[in-house]
Amino acid sequence: MMRQSLVVFVVLMTAMATAEAGRIYGSLQIDGKAVPTGTEIVINCAGQSYTTKVQKHGRYSINVGKQG
Repeated sequence: MMRQSLVVFVVLMTAMATAEAGRIYGSLQIDGKAVPTGTEIVINCAGQSYTTKVQKHGRYSINVGKQG
């Protein structure tokens, strides 16, 4: 019984931690054309900076720690 309680607790804590995170995604274009693959993007959210790089077709995706 104790083990089941511990598993439930860990699952709930993980769910709560990920609920605060936010995913930011999209695509970037200049003059109707996708920006080059590997272009660095810096996102400032809730006083922290998050960095990612543009993927194929100008797409990007990043998970940030907090909503902002």
